[in-house]
Amino acid sequence: MKLKSLEAGRGVAATAVVLHHASASANAFSGQGPQALTSIFDLGYLGVDFFFVLSGFIIYYSSHDRAFAPKRFVTGRLTRIFLPYLPIGIALAVAYSVLPELSASNREWGWWATATLAPSWQPPALSVAWTLQHELVFYALFAVFLAFNRIGIGMILWALAIGLIVLMDIDIPRPAQFFFSLINLEFGMGVLAAHCLISGTRIPYLPTLATIPIVAFFFMGADREYSVLFGAGLAGLILWIAQVEKAELLKVPRAFVFLGASSYSLYLIHNPLLSITSRIVSGWALTLIFGVVVSLLAGAAYYLIWDKRTQQLFRRQRNPI
Repeated sequence: MKLKSLEAGRGVAATAVVLHHASASANAFSGQGPQALTSIFDLGYLGVDFFFVLSGFIIYYSSHDRAFAPKRFVTGRLTRIFLPYLPIGIALAVAYSVLPELSASNREWGWWATATLAPSWQPPALSVAWTLQHELVFYALFAVFLAFNRIGIGMILWALAIGLIVLMDIDIPRPAQFFFSLINLEFGMGVLAAHCLISGTRIPYLPTLATIPIVAFFFMGADREYSVLFGAGLAGLILWIAQVEKAELLKVPRAFVFLGASSYSLYLIHNPLLSITSRIVSGWALTLIFGVVVSLLAGAAYYLIWDKRTQQLFRRQRNPI
């Protein structure tokens, strides 16, 4: 059963990230916006935490009752990431190579990271692609756990390794940080939430319990360093919403489902677009609104014209009739 509520949630999270970057772009090109609004939009980065928790949830939920060979799993995941990403990532890298002043403050980036999304010393040209590097690390480890049929123990050992390194404040090189970053725990939280849904586990007062770490996160200043608390709360809320939908107590508007389907395209394309739209208009409010609207429309178009079609083509080639 496809959970439309979570698909819609993905769209809302992507829009939050867009608002976060649109607000920052408007501040940079049109002056500081109203403090009340910018403070809210600044929290849009938490959409990434939603993506990580939801990714863990969906990967486990979609694979638990299917005979997935690790190779098939990896191929499916790589195509899902790279088919939409590569045209944008490579085009941006070429643009930065030809016109290096386009990159904000000559931001450091590397071709290897851009082309492969592999953990490396330099980041990809597309700034938001650091999250995709974490995704690929999760997919790689999940494939290993899947191969040995030890998903549960594998996720636990990974979480313990992360916790040990964080608690002991061990200094590790940048490429290894993609494996042992605290935010990776959110993938495990999503896996655990999906396991609870599949097993029929019922947690009393789940929505209330889920808000506790979220409140704690904001009480601690809503700093990225503690966003794993927000992720823990999201895992509980995702589980609760999924349970409600499976009980057929929730109907999701089709527009929100479409927004969710196109969310990855929106996520990939919005930052390069905002760097253009912010130079076209003036005035903080107009700059922000124009950037968000163009990003939403372009994300939908990229999804329909490229992302959706290439994914369908790949699936037909992999599963010929």
